[in-house]
Amino acid sequence: MFMWLGPLAGFLKFGTDGYPRAVQRRLRIVNAMALLIAVFSVIYAAVFAYYDAEHYRHLIVVNLLLAVIVLLVPLAHRINDIAAAVLIAIVEYVALFFFVRACSVTSRGFRSTTSLPRRSRLQFTACRISA
Repeated sequence: MFMWLGPLAGFLKFGTDGYPRAVQRRLRIVNAMALLIAVFSVIYAAVFAYYDAEHYRHLIVVNLLLAVIVLLVPLAHRINDIAAAVLIAIVEYVALFFFVRACSVTSRGFRSTTSLPRRSRLQFTACRISA
């Protein structure tokens, strides 16, 4: 099913042995989703590091931590067939609240500017965590 992925197809099959064929298919899809989350989390971390690694260090660390955790998702298939999906949901939920807190208007991640045209009154300045 995922042979076109080459060496990554092995990752998608990881942890699915011992389950019925229909369940294996679902677990492979969960593994594919985990792989995509990990890839894009690393890309986001690289983008944050490119712009200002010192300023965005919290977001970089959380993105890299998220990538590591979701790459361990196939190990959760040993618990039962829904444990991996639940793990992804919990980790993404926590990370989402962290990112919203870091980049929200109340954390001064946005600054109102009146010199800009009406369409772009909010200018993104920085995501930061205040202690």
